Amino acid sequence: MKSLPLVVSLGVVLLATGCAAPSSSISATHVPHQQHANQSCGDLIMQRSRIVMSLSDVSSQQDAAAAADKVGVFLVGLPISSIFGEDKEGQVALQKGRLIAIDAAIQLTCK
Repeated sequence: MKSLPLVVSLGVVLLATGCAAPSSSISATHVPHQQHANQSCGDLIMQRSRIVMSLSDVSSQQDAAAAADKVGVFLVGLPISSIFGEDKEGQVALQKGRLIAIDAAIQLTCK
């Protein structure tokens, strides 16, 4: 009987590791800035604006999935959002990488 709380605690920890991560803790994927080499400064700035909006949208979805997973683990012991494919970690990482790449291209092009 004394080991039951330990087993339950261990189970919760194991399930929690499968939870969606908050967007702020996701690292950027490497995206080479050379893909923007032939674009004008104006095009780069417009594209940056689109990337920022996309990152904001996908980050909001990821943060909602992370919050839902915490609630799901607390209530039913399962990371519900991650199970049903609402985890957008890869998309957040890609958009962060695209933003870094476009910023590097802007620094080189828009002088």
